[in-house]
Amino acid sequence: MKYNKLTYLTYQSFPANTANSLQTIKNLESISKLGINTELIFPLREKISSDSIKTINNFYNTNVEINVTGVKHNYPFGKIKFFEKYLYHISHYLWAKKAVNKIAKNYETNAVFMTRSDWVFHFLIKKNFKVVFECHQTSKLRNFILNKHIEKENSRIIFLNELLKNHYIKNKKNCKYVVLHNGVNLDEFNNFVEKKKQLVFVGNLLRFDKSRNLEFFIKGFVNSQLAREYILIFVGGPKSEAERLKNFVRKSNFNCKIEFTGKLKRKEVIHTMQQSMFGILINSSENQHSYLYTSPIKYFEYIAAELKVIAVDFPSHRNLPLNKKISYFEENNSISLINCLNNLNINSELVEPSELYEISLRHRAEKIIELLND
Repeated sequence: MKYNKLTYLTYQSFPANTANSLQTIKNLESISKLGINTELIFPLREKISSDSIKTINNFYNTNVEINVTGVKHNYPFGKIKFFEKYLYHISHYLWAKKAVNKIAKNYETNAVFMTRSDWVFHFLIKKNFKVVFECHQTSKLRNFILNKHIEKENSRIIFLNELLKNHYIKNKKNCKYVVLHNGVNLDEFNNFVEKKKQLVFVGNLLRFDKSRNLEFFIKGFVNSQLAREYILIFVGGPKSEAERLKNFVRKSNFNCKIEFTGKLKRKEVIHTMQQSMFGILINSSENQHSYLYTSPIKYFEYIAAELKVIAVDFPSHRNLPLNKKISYFEENNSISLINCLNNLNINSELVEPSELYEISLRHRAEKIIELLND
């Protein structure tokens, strides 16, 4: 049976300054462009939450033509700033159960859904709906829910990389899944922009509120040959972390150009990437998701912006598409980083235009629809 309608039911909030909300909107945009009637349902759990498609399009610089429904969220998460981790799980469970029960009364049994919410997946599967679950990382809750439902006929799984797939599939035989990294809307990078001698890092300056080890990278850059001619630019917030890093650079009296732009509008971020020559991927191995499972949107945007990519040598980065074009350095090894930076112009390669479709959101959307129709 071929489906022409997809409902994305999720506990995420929109609009939001998070990579996961951007990823969801961009994917739904690509799916809808393939002629699929697409619907987004989510909780109005934040003060800025809105189901106005105009607000969402303006925030994400998109032109999504989908139906959007915000559902009331009469639960403590987002309202009480204590015990947030526990309130998140309780509120997530209660909201998902209520939302799915309502859907079961109003949707045909052959309706199909997509989600990255564990509890939404769980309750939809129990109601015998067909569900595509996006698996972006591991957790104790996810281990329990996926092991319970992964082999069911109405279950479909998208694993963000091969390592995630290996973690969950193991000896299971009847799973329907696909390994799909994130992707990029190539149309956003069509304009020609003249290159400057710049290295750029784009994204949140913290990872799950913890350091990305950016001071280490800054020190390596300062001691490399690139520092004589190139500018190192960091695009993103939060403002407090940008100020802390500015103070670190100021107190260190580094004799080179290092800039912190703070958060920029989407068009400004893309323009800055397109102006640059090298894009940076760096995290701390203390976070398992960063070390093993991440598929950063900015990596695909760097490639679309015709940047050469430099990355800390993690299994997650070694599993990225076109990873042989990446220049790697060892974590916390200053000599490795400096050598990598000094050899960028010699060893690094640009991705060929013919290879770009593999990392496009359109290609990703086509694969999702194939999985859905399987």
